[in-house]
Amino acid sequence: RVTVDGAREALSARLSLQDVRTLGGEDSTGGDYAAEGLDFHEAYGQWGTERGLRLGRQEFVMDGQRLLGNVDWTQQGRSFDGLLLFGSWGDYRNRLLMARVPDGGSHDLFVLSPSGKAGSVQWSVPLVLQTNTMVATLERGVRADDWTRFTGGAYVKGMAEALTWRAEGYGQFGKSAQA
Repeated sequence: RVTVDGAREALSARLSLQDVRTLGGEDSTGGDYAAEGLDFHEAYGQWGTERGLRLGRQEFVMDGQRLLGNVDWTQQGRSFDGLLLFGSWGDYRNRLLMARVPDGGSHDLFVLSPSGKAGSVQWSVPLVLQTNTMVATLERGVRADDWTRFTGGAYVKGMAEALTWRAEGYGQFGKSAQA
């Protein structure tokens, strides 16, 4: 992965190009110019630093990555095509991600992630809505019926002397999922 960042005043951009393939996956390194494994991992423009918006392909990491993350322990990682609205006010921060997710069919993802810090305790109350109701039927893939799934919960992490602790819990419900 090769990443180039640029910034000028309140505007910034990132372009991250990656090539993901398995060892020996090329039939001929001398004649294969297709570069099927070459793709943009991130390609976005951003306005603002404390409060603003980011548009394009971008990583999104939330809490301990239990619900959403960049899964950077895999070779290709994960990024989302969408719009991120963000703001920070002291120890409080809020982010709203709106993205289209291709996963064998397409669906939309809306994530509201308010979070903060009080002393040595960090907290977050993430709310996630996934739906395909705004996606054209032909883009839905194998799951052509309308579906909506809502996930919400709480994440708390802290430290007391030499003890680091974390507690989190989430609930999910929708037409075909209750957890």
